[in-house]
Amino acid sequence: MKCGFCKKVIPPPLGTPIVGYYSERLMKGVIDDLYVRAAAFSDGEKKAVVLAADLCLLSGDTCDDYRRTIADFCGIDMDAVFICCNHTHTGPLTTPDFASDKLPSPQYMDFLRVTFRDAAAYALEDLKPAEAYAAETTAEGISFVRRFRMKDGTVRTNPGPLNPNTDHALGTPNESLKLLKILRQGGDDLFIFNFGTHTDTVGGDYISADYSGYACAAIEGAI
Repeated sequence: MKCGFCKKVIPPPLGTPIVGYYSERLMKGVIDDLYVRAAAFSDGEKKAVVLAADLCLLSGDTCDDYRRTIADFCGIDMDAVFICCNHTHTGPLTTPDFASDKLPSPQYMDFLRVTFRDAAAYALEDLKPAEAYAAETTAEGISFVRRFRMKDGTVRTNPGPLNPNTDHALGTPNESLKLLKILRQGGDDLFIFNFGTHTDTVGGDYISADYSGYACAAIEGAI
């Protein structure tokens, strides 16, 4: 197996609407950079690329548009291009806003398309012999179930941890943390982690990759 990597910053313009809440927020600055990270893989016959972006969400149509652009530019199958987001609530607007009449900036969405394309292309150019190692553990006390059955029989979302009318949570959180470490010959090692949590900073007018960004920074510092 061969594996390649590329990381590119995706800074939104000043004043960009921030996604994720029921009130309008306009970007006033940046706490930490947002990135798109691309990991490319080859088995000697076929190639694939996975892109992870510090964005709240992208529509299916937008993802298909970006995947098609990447596939055409890089000469790989569209089915071999995968895109995901970390769901930061302090990222730029990339779909119509349900809190206002704001729409995503066409210029920024075009910038994302080109940047995603370039990240994928550079990752594919960076392919080096690699070995992968997997592990799994648990990360307790980070995630929680936010839907609760109340004492009156109704169901509420986030009623508050000390709400005396709460009866019980509707389920238990999945606290499994899956890890994939890729050792590359002649290149930096890669580390992919998967943890199911709703990345959600409460409020704020500043761009941030949120919990996922800090997790990535911690891992990059460790390896």
